[in-house]
Amino acid sequence: MADSIDNLDISQVLKLYEKQQEQTEFEYTKLEKHIENIQVSHSEIKQLNWDIAEKNETIRKLRETVESVQLALLEERKNHLAVVADNDKLK
Repeated sequence: MADSIDNLDISQVLKLYEKQQEQTEFEYTKLEKHIENIQVSHSEIKQLNWDIAEKNETIRKLRETVESVQLALLEERKNHLAVVADNDKLK
């Protein structure tokens, strides 16, 4: 390529370098946009992970509540059966 550049006149060499610079600037701009997209994606991933952690904590609390309500319901059923049994004895 050095030999072919030597054979070109100054205006042709200038056009060649301008074309190379335009291509380099285009690629640079394209890479900048790609990096911005990656940064946005990374931010979105962090936010989604935070949301998932919050939802998992909510689910854990709801499961604990369901378990305590089920235990209370079981206890009430036992009490009800005991009252029914006592009522039957009194009849």
